[in-house]
Amino acid sequence: MSARLEADFRRRHAGGPAMEGRFGLDLDAPGVLVLFGPSGCGKTTVLRALAGLDRIDEGTLRAGTDTWAAPGRHVPPRQRRVGMVFQEPALFPHLTVEQNVRFGLYQLTDAEAHARAVDALARTGIAELVDRRPHEISAGQRQRAALARAIAPRPRLLLLDEPLSALDTPSRESLRRALRAVLVTLGIPSILVTHDRTEALGLGDRVVVMSGGRVLQDGPIQDVFSRPCSEEAARVLGVETVVEGRVEHCAEGLCTVAVGAARLVGLAPDDVSGTVMVCIRSEDVVLMAADVTPTSARNHLAARVTLLEPDGALCRVTLDCGFPLVAQVTRGAVAELRLAPGSAVTVLLKAGAVQVVARAA
Repeated sequence: MSARLEADFRRRHAGGPAMEGRFGLDLDAPGVLVLFGPSGCGKTTVLRALAGLDRIDEGTLRAGTDTWAAPGRHVPPRQRRVGMVFQEPALFPHLTVEQNVRFGLYQLTDAEAHARAVDALARTGIAELVDRRPHEISAGQRQRAALARAIAPRPRLLLLDEPLSALDTPSRESLRRALRAVLVTLGIPSILVTHDRTEALGLGDRVVVMSGGRVLQDGPIQDVFSRPCSEEAARVLGVETVVEGRVEHCAEGLCTVAVGAARLVGLAPDDVSGTVMVCIRSEDVVLMAADVTPTSARNHLAARVTLLEPDGALCRVTLDCGFPLVAQVTRGAVAELRLAPGSAVTVLLKAGAVQVVARAA
């Protein structure tokens, strides 16, 4: 039977809300669990409780047969075999990169510590920087050194608290790719805190969606981002179109919903009824010329462009199709379809791109 991390606890801040950690993670298999949500929702509080830096107030935190935290019990950080990477690398400025990585290896001989540090630096792609000091290397390289320091002791669990947030965009993209490769190669189960959707999708295997100190949804990352379970989860996950509708008919997992002046067929549980929320991601919206021929898509909507907003190589297109809808297309598609405010287009939406959820109370 594999060892698992089982979290079911609450941590209270004086004068503030309680933050809950409620999820499980296989400790014998590689994988990245993402704690995802807006700033202040409790992600870092949960991570600090896992590391042993904060004490929990209620519930339990177990790793395999070991109880790390419970009422009257708190295992200190050094006994949990947990590595942690913070937003800032926090390297000792007077030590070399290798000396920083070796800092937690005091129980090993000099030869063993040197070999372990060199291996960790090679895995993070900065083996040539062993003799440099932190002020002599870039911000991205300092964060790689911090990662090397965290993995050198070969922890049971690796915790990462928004490790890319302090970097510029090119460094962040480069380190994100390197970080995923390192985590997969190491085979250390990891928990990553982030509020960045691109970072979550690029690094995670599973996601726990948090808001206001509560866990809203937990599951495989692609499933959760594609199919939020509630209106609140959809908004936290950054679904661009979340509009109110009224159920007309449901059967076999499909639902017909009146949304503004339009009607949509989407995915929904059979028992949903009355006023609901319809969630549509911008990348799932297909735009075609106004006179497009029928396709296999369940939903064909006549629309007009109301706003174009360039976003790098892509363009955000706001449409009026009986309700406000946001699409994301390439610059090439904008030119090919001659999109401009007032342009007529046809919107194509597969039923699987339309998620129907209960309206928040």
